[in-house]
Amino acid sequence: MRDNLLRSKLFVRVSEYTSPTNDFLDLYEEDAVVDHIIKKLQILRGTYVFDPTYGCDLVRYLFEPMNEVTEAAIRREVESVIKEYPSIINYSIELVARENFKEYVVNIILNFRSGKTYGIEIGRNTTSSTPM
Repeated sequence: MRDNLLRSKLFVRVSEYTSPTNDFLDLYEEDAVVDHIIKKLQILRGTYVFDPTYGCDLVRYLFEPMNEVTEAAIRREVESVIKEYPSIINYSIELVARENFKEYVVNIILNFRSGKTYGIEIGRNTTSSTPM
């Protein structure tokens, strides 16, 4: 499917949001929510001038120990973003510890009111989403 956690950058696979002619695709409903969640998880809280509360503080866990306390804090950060969207009726968050790389990969499953399900994977070098 689609830490310590993230480096200062997260990456989104642009091909998921562009057409074969490299035009940007219009995103609707669930696609737009997933795109917005990914962007919000990538932006450090306090850096967006017009809304200082926008963003997430995942990057602050970069050099924290890989333990249950850090995992719980990362989970709370991700949950705080997901809970802002009433169209999501159920979600799950799985943290995969990659001890050899000193990082976590965060796998998120989102279930929408419409019945659609999406998976998001957040890691040091990639961020991606997949309709399921």
